[in-house]
Amino acid sequence: MAAVRAMRDYSQPRMSMQNPNAALAVCWGFYGSKKHRQDFSTYEVARGFKLSQSMVARDSKVLHQIAKSLENQAVLRLTPYFRQKLVIE
Repeated sequence: MAAVRAMRDYSQPRMSMQNPNAALAVCWGFYGSKKHRQDFSTYEVARGFKLSQSMVARDSKVLHQIAKSLENQAVLRLTPYFRQKLVIE
């Protein structure tokens, strides 16, 4: 749960929505279990927080881009370490 909140805090400045709870819901829709992904779909978030679905969809796309960028950075930084420790070849 703390990681999802941290991702919200990290990504919300690049999102259009101002409501931190709506941004958290978008993050749960991305990082949560299958049930969370259903409960926090862009449609459900938009409906629940009275936001336009297009804005929620755009912010969801922003979150996906940020997550991919962070993953790429982690791979670049951790691969040499894991190779050195013989965790990967």
